[in-house]
Amino acid sequence: MGVADADHDRRQIEQLILAYATFADRGDGASMAALFGAEPEIRLPGRNVSGREKVGRFFGGVRDDPPGTLHVMSNIVIDADGSDVATSVTYFQVLGAAGPQAWGRYVDEFRRTDGAWRIAVREVDVLGSA
Repeated sequence: MGVADADHDRRQIEQLILAYATFADRGDGASMAALFGAEPEIRLPGRNVSGREKVGRFFGGVRDDPPGTLHVMSNIVIDADGSDVATSVTYFQVLGAAGPQAWGRYVDEFRRTDGAWRIAVREVDVLGSA
């Protein structure tokens, strides 16, 4: 695969990262869970969630009505070399009506399966909260 393929992969992965933020702000747990691969893992401070069923239940706890948050993603750095595995680091801020709620970074590993990128591992590194 060439440079153009790796650039295309990076654009697809960036859209996946941004879709997560959009679905989180809508409270759309089912769409959030669909962004993850067959055997996903979410590493949270003090808690890990592994496996499609558990990750689905984790996001199923997201409210169906808009939760009143705004996820802001920035400083997205994606390492994709054209293979079927890529990584990224993304800074995030979660804003609510009263201001910042949490901020930190996502450290992600992605896998391409059947031509589609999915999040395989998401490590949530919370650097601060209000």
